[in-house]
Amino acid sequence: FIAMLGDEENYLIQTHQTRISKEERLFYQVSQLLQNRKGRISRGELEAELNYNSDYINRVVKKHTGRTLSDYSRSFLLKEAADLLKNTDKRVGEICEELGYTNRSHFNRLFIERFGMTPTEYRELEPMRKYIADNKYILPDQVPIFPGFSSHWFVSIVHFNSHRYQV
Repeated sequence: FIAMLGDEENYLIQTHQTRISKEERLFYQVSQLLQNRKGRISRGELEAELNYNSDYINRVVKKHTGRTLSDYSRSFLLKEAADLLKNTDKRVGEICEELGYTNRSHFNRLFIERFGMTPTEYRELEPMRKYIADNKYILPDQVPIFPGFSSHWFVSIVHFNSHRYQV
């Protein structure tokens, strides 16, 4: 059987090509730019980079996502904020400044709209997320103790995650 896996004659390699519309290609390019720059690009920079009017770019993004260009761009920025909260020890204020937010209250409101909790709460949940990811099946007597969280709340998170994210 293992010899069969190593024999290239047992594989069928096919190339498929598809045509995408001008709008789909533009949306892909916008998404790539936003991802590469973590949402930090102005409409003017998009215009210059892609050679399209920013109003047209906004209409294309709205058509593909149901959101405006600025909302779509903000989602990349907030994802970067979430990654920084998970992977660094930077204070929330430092992250705000790094991402270009001068008003922390505004940043907190946007973060809550996107993630349903404050940046501080999001960071505090990270040890729990890692535990859930590492331990997909948790028996009631195995519920860990996390400071500030009751075991009932933890089980609720596990239940929520198992339905939504199939943990």
